[in-house]
Amino acid sequence: MSFLQQKRSIEDIWPIYNKTFLVRVDFNVPIRNGAIASKSKDARIRAAIPTIRRITDAGGKAVLMSHMGRPTGHKYGALGTSAEKRRRYIRIWTEEKGVGYT
Repeated sequence: MSFLQQKRSIEDIWPIYNKTFLVRVDFNVPIRNGAIASKSKDARIRAAIPTIRRITDAGGKAVLMSHMGRPTGHKYGALGTSAEKRRRYIRIWTEEKGVGYT
């Protein structure tokens, strides 16, 4: 017996009308001067279009969630090296107040 539930798709949820869906999309594509850097790199965006259309055509709302690039900033592995570093990093993260450096 498995404790994991099978992944649900848009086809499993009816009716879609007037519901809001959080859709995790992979829009992490290279952008240069405000445009996608290479035409072949837009396949990730094109792959999400059928799901987004299915939701909106049936009267639902799609909230898209993505990210751009890899996180930069502090090294999370440094937390395990010493208590002093741990205290310092926690202080820095607390002072950042969500500005996105970590």
